Amino acid sequence: MYFSIVVVKLCVMVSVIILINLMKHWQLLLLPSILEVEYSIKEEDQVFYIMLCYMAYFYGMMAGTYFWTKIEEKMSSQGSILISLLALGVFNFMQGTTKSISGFAFIRFCTGFSCNVNKIGSSYVHEQIPKEHRKTAFFINSGSGLIGTVSGPFVGHLLNDYTQSFMITCFLITMAIFLVAICNVFVFMHNDIGEKEVQEEAVVLFKRHPSTIGFTMKHLVISCFWTNLTSRKLILCFLINSSVMQSDFVLTSLLFTTKFHGGDYAVSNFTIGLCEFISAILGLFSLGMANYIVPRLISYKFYIMIIIAYSIVCTMLTPFIKFYFEGQEIKYITFYVFYILKYVVCYFLYTSLLRYFINLSIFKPYRKPLNIMLGTFRSMVDGMIFNLLIPLFLILGRNSQLIGIGFLNYGITFLIFGALQFYTLTLLTTFKMPREEAYMTI
Repeated sequence: MYFSIVVVKLCVMVSVIILINLMKHWQLLLLPSILEVEYSIKEEDQVFYIMLCYMAYFYGMMAGTYFWTKIEEKMSSQGSILISLLALGVFNFMQGTTKSISGFAFIRFCTGFSCNVNKIGSSYVHEQIPKEHRKTAFFINSGSGLIGTVSGPFVGHLLNDYTQSFMITCFLITMAIFLVAICNVFVFMHNDIGEKEVQEEAVVLFKRHPSTIGFTMKHLVISCFWTNLTSRKLILCFLINSSVMQSDFVLTSLLFTTKFHGGDYAVSNFTIGLCEFISAILGLFSLGMANYIVPRLISYKFYIMIIIAYSIVCTMLTPFIKFYFEGQEIKYITFYVFYILKYVVCYFLYTSLLRYFINLSIFKPYRKPLNIMLGTFRSMVDGMIFNLLIPLFLILGRNSQLIGIGFLNYGITFLIFGALQFYTLTLLTTFKMPREEAYMTI
C-alpha cells in the first residue's frame, strides 16, 4: 500500500513537472503561423515578434519569482502550487483568445509570471517524496524536465495540426493543467513527511571552505555564494548551463525553421519537432543508462564535464550546419542526425547530479531554503541571458553586412553560448566529487 502511494505521488509529480516545462516551448513551432494568420505579421518581421513574445515570458518568470516567494510565506506549499497551476491554465487559454499582438505578448508575460518554479524542482521532491525514494524521484525529475522542454514544440505542433485551431489547442492544454492541479491537491493533501525528515539529508562528504551557520537569508547567501567556494562554483555551473540550454533551444529552432538573409532554406516545423521529440526519447534512455553505468566506469565530475564539452561543440557548430547545408536537399540526413544528437546529450543528463552535489557542499540547515532560492535564481538568470543575447541575435540577423559571412552573423550568439559553457568547465576542474554509488543516497 505504501509503495503504491509513492508511485502515485511520483506520477503526479511527473505530470506537474512536464506541464510546467511544456508551457515554455509548446508554441515555439506555431508562432510563425500564428503571427501570420491571427495578427497579419509579415514573414520578415516574424522573428522579431517571436523573440518579443519569448522575452515577455522570461520577464514574467523573473517578476514572478519575487511574488511567489512572498506568497509561500503566507500559505502552504500545496496552496501556492495550486494557485500557480490554475493561473497558468487561465492565462494559457487566454493566449488563444486575444486579438492583438500586444495583448498576446502581455498574456505571455502573465503566463511566465504564473510559473511557480520555486516549488517545482528540488524542494518539491524533498517536501513530497520519502527519503528512501528520493534518488528515483530526482532521476524522474530530470527526465520529466527533459521530456517537457525538448518535446514541447512537437506536442504543440501535433495538437494544433489535429484541432486546426490555436484556441482549441490552448483549451486542451488548459484542461490538462486543471486536471493535474486537481490530482496534485488530492494526492498531496496529507503529506506524511515530517519537517525533521525534510531537513535531514545525506552527510556532507566534502567541504573545502567552512561556512558560518545561520538561518537568515543574509547568512545563506554569504555561506553558499561567498565563503564556500565549492558551492559557489557548483551553483554557477548549474545556473549558467540551465540558462544556455533554454536560450540555445529557442534560437536553434528558429534558426532552422525560418528564412534568413532572403534564402529559401527552411526546415519544416514537423521535421524540427520530430527531431526534438526523438531527442527527448533517446535522451531519456541515455539518462537512465547513465544513472546505472556512470558510477561503475568514471567519476561524476568527468561525466558532467564530458557532457558540457559535447554541448559546447554542438552549440558552436549549429549556425555552420544551417548555412553549409542551405538548399542541399541530398544532405538533409546529415542535418537530421546532427539535430537529434545535439539534444540527446544535454543539460538534463546531469542536472540532478549538480543539485545533489550542491546540497552535499553546504550545511544541512541551509539545504531546504537554498533549493527554493535556486528556483528563483534560475528564473532570473534564464531571463537575463535570454533577454541580453536575443537583441544581439536580431541585430546581426537584420544586418547581414555587419560581418559579411552568413553563418558568422548568427554564429556570434552561439559562440557566446559556447563561451559561457566553457567557463563552467573551468569551474569544475578544481575540486573532487564522490564517485561511489553508495554515496548517491539522496
